[in-house]
Amino acid sequence: MVTFSRFDGRSRWYGTKFNVKAKSNIIITGIDIHTAWAGNFDVEIYTMPGRINDFSNTNNNNWEVACKTKVKGLGKGFPTVIPSDVFRLIRLSEGEYISFYITLTVADLVLILDDKSSSAILEPVFENNDLSIGKGVAVSYLHRKILPNYLWDGRFRYEMSKDDDDYFYDGSTFDDCRDRDGDVLMNNFIGSQSCEWLAAHFDRLSHVCSYTEPAIHCPKTCGVCDEKIM
Repeated sequence: MVTFSRFDGRSRWYGTKFNVKAKSNIIITGIDIHTAWAGNFDVEIYTMPGRINDFSNTNNNNWEVACKTKVKGLGKGFPTVIPSDVFRLIRLSEGEYISFYITLTVADLVLILDDKSSSAILEPVFENNDLSIGKGVAVSYLHRKILPNYLWDGRFRYEMSKDDDDYFYDGSTFDDCRDRDGDVLMNNFIGSQSCEWLAAHFDRLSHVCSYTEPAIHCPKTCGVCDEKIM
């Protein structure tokens, strides 16, 4: 499963901080960010348990590393996927809060400037049945300057947490390797198409499986099933 983002932000800065609330028992398995330019970037992702009410007072050593890696940024309008094998799985119980600090070492992370009058960082800007994402702030590298009223222009990849013994989850695979019915957004140029359509054009469009939505919606066509450990 994936949270929604249009990847249409127009502002850019080093990083952002924001709160997340789990509304179900979930496992965050990965993150997609949005870079302004195509190129190689150093990405750092940190988490802190609980909800933060004032991000100006979080320049401390309580942040835990979830990921430090280099990625190939795809530029404006496209999700840059943080590989699951370098991202620490984050398990959240229903009602639990966690804070995120996502940053590049250069000012190229695309954010959304929120021009609404409310500046409450606890106000959700994305919400579904499983989690909500709060309004955040833009942050200079290593917790320096704080700019209020900015929204993260990225998305979470996550799975529902299961307790049965037959369930297996590996950070780079899915537990249900069946193509789904209906259309899914392939990319901004192709638009939405079905898994059957993707399979028919796979010889020239296999690259769309590098995007999260097609990979999750069409795991059999994209070859995700081949990576699953049984």
